[in-house]
Amino acid sequence: MKIPRLYVHEIVSDLLLSLLLQGECVGSEQITINEVAASQLTIPKEALYALIVCTADPSPFLADKSWVINYKQYDTLDQPPNFFIGMPLGHLGVLEVKGKENMEAFRAISVTPGFFHTLRVEYYG
Repeated sequence: MKIPRLYVHEIVSDLLLSLLLQGECVGSEQITINEVAASQLTIPKEALYALIVCTADPSPFLADKSWVINYKQYDTLDQPPNFFIGMPLGHLGVLEVKGKENMEAFRAISVTPGFFHTLRVEYYG
C-alpha cells in the first residue's frame, strides 16, 4: 500500500532542508523600530524563514537595553504588539521566524519611547 503524500509535503520538505542545511540567503534588510506603529518584514518570495538580530539605539541615555522591543508572529491584525502585549527582545537578541505565515504576520514595536532600534534581517530559502 502506498502512503499518500500530504499536500504540504513539498513546502515542509523545503523548510526542513533549509533549516538543516542553513538554506541559501535570499535577501536582507534593516528595519528601524519605534514606539509609534508596529513594523513588519519585507519578505522575498523565495524566503522560507528569517533570522533577526535586534540592535538597541546606541544612545548613552538608554541605560537598560535588556528589553527594547516587543514582537508577535500571530494575531497581529486584531491585536498588534504594544508595551503590554508581545514577546520581549533586547539588544543583540536573536530570533528565527519560520514559515511564510509567521513572517507575514510578524510585527515589532519599541517599548522605549523616544529611542529607535534596528532589526537586522536575513532571509533564507
